[in-house]
Amino acid sequence: MADGEAGAYREFKALAEAADRQFARARDLPLYSGGDHHSRKAFKAYTRLWPRLQQDRRRELPRSLVGAYVFYEAIHSRGYFGAAAAGVGGGGRHKALLIRYKELQFISRFLVVAMLMRRAEAVDHLAACLHALVEEAKAAYPVLGIVPHCLVRV
Repeated sequence: MADGEAGAYREFKALAEAADRQFARARDLPLYSGGDHHSRKAFKAYTRLWPRLQQDRRRELPRSLVGAYVFYEAIHSRGYFGAAAAGVGGGGRHKALLIRYKELQFISRFLVVAMLMRRAEAVDHLAACLHALVEEAKAAYPVLGIVPHCLVRV
């Protein structure tokens, strides 16, 4: 670690510890004891810490997005959900529904990551997959006996 980074880390650590100490003092006081002084000091300490937290978050975001995209792409390309749905046996309607639900969740999360990374081809492919999954789920699991909310009388 360079000297500048070490100094910034020490400063961040000192600010975080001071903010935690101030919060602990404010937290430990009873509500009726007039702990506004400690609450203000804790708020001020966290306010000084906030810009550094945001700076670190912006620096880490691209790395974490790339990691998430690679992870989701590997799962999608290997077809784990298709294999799991095909492997559902005898008591399978409920399990198949749960697998479809998880697959819909997965595709929607992958779609968000692809949009944030501006991967146009992946977004188009995933949007088509999501649409197909929704249509398939609507056909396979029709909703029965549910009255539309506009017809319900209260």
